[in-house]
Amino acid sequence: MANITIRPRRSEDLEACLEVLQKVYKDSGYPVNGPSLPFLQGPQTLVSWVATSPCPDSSQPSSNHRVVGHIALATATDTDVAVNLWRSRNRPEPVFVLQRLFVDPAAQGQGIAQGLIRAVVDEGRRRGGSVVLFALIKDQVAMRLYEKLGWTEFGTAIFGEGKGEGVEMEAVCYVAPDERSRQGSEEH
Repeated sequence: MANITIRPRRSEDLEACLEVLQKVYKDSGYPVNGPSLPFLQGPQTLVSWVATSPCPDSSQPSSNHRVVGHIALATATDTDVAVNLWRSRNRPEPVFVLQRLFVDPAAQGQGIAQGLIRAVVDEGRRRGGSVVLFALIKDQVAMRLYEKLGWTEFGTAIFGEGKGEGVEMEAVCYVAPDERSRQGSEEH
């Protein structure tokens, strides 16, 4: 992750995030309903981060960076399939949701997603809860990434626009590794 900075997202980052999200959508079809500012500004969002890298043609060493990735931590809602499944298993602790993770296709493979995920998991732990997410079955690359990082699958659910109306897709639900398992995997 050479020269990549992960920092809290600022309002002036939104247009650049949307531009990256449009590239991601063209490349992978994420997000399912298309890129939009409302998608980036979900009402349950607690905090968002961006990954930035220096612009290659910049003569100014640190002031001219471009957004190459994004992630958010959100409060749990009853409309999130991973949250519903997690709560149905009688898990009483607070739960947060990893959302809105994307990396510019031209910048993938540099560890950017891993750094962004670490920021979300650390913040969820700091707030005293577990972090969950769901990945659509069609997003095999994302699923492999979460599994490589030690996330545990805890079930499947149907993601969709509701009650047989609209698009429904199977999703795999994951929970972030706890601190002990994360430390063990970092030691190997």
